[in-house]
Amino acid sequence: MKKDELIEKLESLERPDLEMPVRKQHLKQALLNTGHFQPAKGMGFWSAIKEFGGLIFMKSHAWKIAMALVPLFIVVFAFQSFAVSAKPAAYLTLQVNPALQLALDKDNKVVGLKALNNDGKTIIASVDVQNMPVEQALQEITGNIIAGGFVKKDAEIIIALHPAPGADTKALGGIAESARNLVKDRLAKDKLQASVESIVVSDELYSEASKQGILPKSYANLVKANVSRETINTLFGLRNEPGVSQTAFDEGFGSVAESFMHMVEGGISEQAAITALKEALKVDPSLDRIDKVAEALVELKKTGLSEADALNKVKDAIATNPKLDNLGAQLGVSIDGESDGNNNNKDEGNADNVDQSNAGNVDEGSVYNAEIKSGDNNGHNNNVDESSVSDGEHGNNQDTHATSGIKHSGDMSPAQGAIVSKPDTRQKSNQADGNQESDGSNNN
Repeated sequence: MKKDELIEKLESLERPDLEMPVRKQHLKQALLNTGHFQPAKGMGFWSAIKEFGGLIFMKSHAWKIAMALVPLFIVVFAFQSFAVSAKPAAYLTLQVNPALQLALDKDNKVVGLKALNNDGKTIIASVDVQNMPVEQALQEITGNIIAGGFVKKDAEIIIALHPAPGADTKALGGIAESARNLVKDRLAKDKLQASVESIVVSDELYSEASKQGILPKSYANLVKANVSRETINTLFGLRNEPGVSQTAFDEGFGSVAESFMHMVEGGISEQAAITALKEALKVDPSLDRIDKVAEALVELKKTGLSEADALNKVKDAIATNPKLDNLGAQLGVSIDGESDGNNNNKDEGNADNVDQSNAGNVDEGSVYNAEIKSGDNNGHNNNVDESSVSDGEHGNNQDTHATSGIKHSGDMSPAQGAIVSKPDTRQKSNQADGNQESDGSNNN
């Protein structure tokens, strides 16, 4: 039998099922049950096998292709979801004590909110500002901050805006000013007094500060004074000076910034100010008295010394007095909140106390004379000649006492050696003439 005849016979096979092997019966029934194959002329068993095999082949490849495309579908879906979600164009940081940050889209709507400290977590847990215009969101957030009792009298509030990476910064100034006015008005509504300032910083500066955990309030005065980003980064870098407590530095960077600005505003160059800070950090790594060093340098400059000479004197003082105790007295200048530490007492049965901070009141009938001269004070008591009666001159801005004829000085710097004296009340029969030499120390 020829091959073609065999194929034709197989295709027209009509034998009873009982004569077919079991495996062929099952295969035939399976084919018929699919509904794709029906006994018909020209469609025999062999043709059905070929067609089914092709179908299975096609379906298996389609399934494999579909499975291969699943990851692609997931990526496409995620991309579409990201594209639909608004992309941040800028970030607004609000610092009272609670510190939090709002992510804003190009339409200034809130698309994200996160806390920057523990108090911030308390606030964001009580508000839902997603998709709100930034003005409405600030109203709600500020209201919650007020309700939480976080705004103390004379609090300092900072609003800082910085762009998202690659975003434009041109419009941020207007947003910052608008946010500042809005917060001020909200505080005024509750009759709260607080300082509210707004700044715009670059994304690079914000990122650099954030790496150290430094928030905008600590460097806002530098930004407002137009200190360059390079100089601010140099100040950030002082945390890496030998012996410096980086934790204390990061937490107290506001003191570093204030000290730097005090020196610059006092006529010290940025480079000299940074050098002074480095010298101070060598002996004051915890930043407890760094402001005293800055003030001492400024006061020395005021006496007429050149910047270089003033800086050298400060360096020498730090080297010989690493604890920075009574730094002003050591340098012969006045530093706020610092006592010179020298006391001179006179006691002849009647106490005579000289107080630098107050002009003296003399008991009627008593005559007191104290000549204050610039020079050295060895801390010894001076003899009082009770037999002498004379007028005492105390410098400028003279005010003559009606009964004693004493001339009292106005405000004069310790560098000039002038001290205002205040004698205690004495017996009318006593007359004292006290001569002292002082280099600006307190005399009690």
